Amino acid sequence: MRSVRLSLIFILLLWAAVAMPAMGYPASTAIKVTVLNSDGSPAGGVHVTLQNGNYAVLGNGTTDATGACAFTVSPGSSVVRAIVSDGEYSLTSVWHDTNDTAILVRLPEVGVVSGSIKLDGMGRGNPLVVLDDARAFDSTPYEVSRQNGSSMYTFTVNRFSFTTSKGEHSIYAVGYSDGMVYMSDRLDINVTEKEDVVLELKPAGENTSILPAVAYERLFHTTAFITWANVSGTLMGADGRPVANASLTIQDYFMKDQGVTRTDANGAFAFGPLNLSTDVVRFRADIVDNGTEYVSYSRLYPVENSTSLKVNLTDYPRPTVGYIYGIITPGGNSSSPTPISGTVYLSNGMVQEASPDKNNGQFFFTVAPGTYEIYAEHVEGARRLVSDRVSVEVKPAWSPLAASPTILVVAPQKIQYLPLFAALIIGAFCIAGMWQATRRWL
Repeated sequence: MRSVRLSLIFILLLWAAVAMPAMGYPASTAIKVTVLNSDGSPAGGVHVTLQNGNYAVLGNGTTDATGACAFTVSPGSSVVRAIVSDGEYSLTSVWHDTNDTAILVRLPEVGVVSGSIKLDGMGRGNPLVVLDDARAFDSTPYEVSRQNGSSMYTFTVNRFSFTTSKGEHSIYAVGYSDGMVYMSDRLDINVTEKEDVVLELKPAGENTSILPAVAYERLFHTTAFITWANVSGTLMGADGRPVANASLTIQDYFMKDQGVTRTDANGAFAFGPLNLSTDVVRFRADIVDNGTEYVSYSRLYPVENSTSLKVNLTDYPRPTVGYIYGIITPGGNSSSPTPISGTVYLSNGMVQEASPDKNNGQFFFTVAPGTYEIYAEHVEGARRLVSDRVSVEVKPAWSPLAASPTILVVAPQKIQYLPLFAALIIGAFCIAGMWQATRRWL
C-alpha cells in the first residue's frame, strides 16, 4: 500500500505541475525593434521609444544600419509597443506580447498635405493644423487681395504644408484668441502624392478643454510676461467634488512657486495680485484626509490679468474602482492582432459581448480592485473557439489607460492528454482499491 500511496502522490504532483498557469515574465527581457522603409530596405538613424502597457517609457534608442534597435528592459506589464519617429512623422506599432521579443515596424510612404486656413473673425494668434488628433503643425499668415467693384478688399489667411504617411487621415484647424476657441470642421482626406485642403475657422466657445491635447500644449505653453494677475476659482477633485481646506500652490510654466493659499469649505480659492513670469500656470494641492497626506497636481491653465478657473485634480481622491479592457483575437499574428466578435467571461460573474463593429472590438469592465480570471469564447458555425483563462490584477485608477490591455487569443479547444492520462490512472487505482476492499469484506 505504501508504494500505491507514493505513486498517487507522484501522479497528483505531476498533474498539478501541468495544470498550473505559467508564472510571470522574466525580470529582464531583451526586445529587438527592426524598422524598414516602405520598400523593405533597412531604415537606419530612426529614433525609437519603447513603452509598456502602462504607457511608461522603457527606453530610447536609434536604429543602426540594419534598421535594428535593441532594448534590455523590465517590462512591468504583459505588453510593449514601439514608437518610431523619423523626423517627418511619428508611427506607433501595435501592442506586442512581452514573450514576442521581436517588433517589426515598416515605415509607410510619404505624401504632402498643404492648404490654407480662413480665420473668420479670429483676431490674433496663428492657428494650428491638427492631424489625426495626434500631431499639430504651425501655419503662416499672408494677405490676400480681392477686387470688389472699384475697391480693393484685403484679408488674411494662413498657409500650411507638411509631410505625412500616405493613406487616410483626419484634419482640422484650431486656434485661440481673446478668450475664444476657434475650430474648423473635421475633414477626412486620403493622401496620395499631394493633398490640398481649405479649412475655415469658426467660433467654438470659451472652454479651452475642447482643444485636443496636442494643440493645447502648443497654444498655451508660452513664456509671455504678465505684470500682475488675480487668479481665483474652485478646486475640484477627480470625482468632480470640491476639495475643501487644501493648501494650494500656484506655479508658473517652469514649475516655480508663485503663491500659496488655502481653499475654503466650498473649495474656493483666490490669489493676487501676482507677478507671473508666464501666462500659463498649474496648481499643486496638499491635502490631509483622515490623517493621510496627499499631493496632487492639476494640468496647465492659461491666465490673464483677471482669471477665474475651475481647477481639476487628476489623482485625488484615491479611486475606488479599476478597469479591464482588451480585445478577442484569433491566434497567429501576435504583432498585429485583429479583433473578432465573441463573449468575454469574468470570474466575478460579469459577461460582455464584444464586436469589431462596436468600440473597435474592445471589451471593457469597471470592477473593484482585486485579481480576476478572464476568458473569451468565439463561435464560428459549429466550431467553438475558447481562449486560455488569464489572471488580471486590477489596481484602482481614475483612467482606463492606467491598465494594460488584455489580449484574449481564442483557438479550438485541445484535449489535454497528460491530465486525462493521469486522471485515468488515478481512476484505475481507485477502482483497484475498491475491488481489494470488496474482496476483503466478502
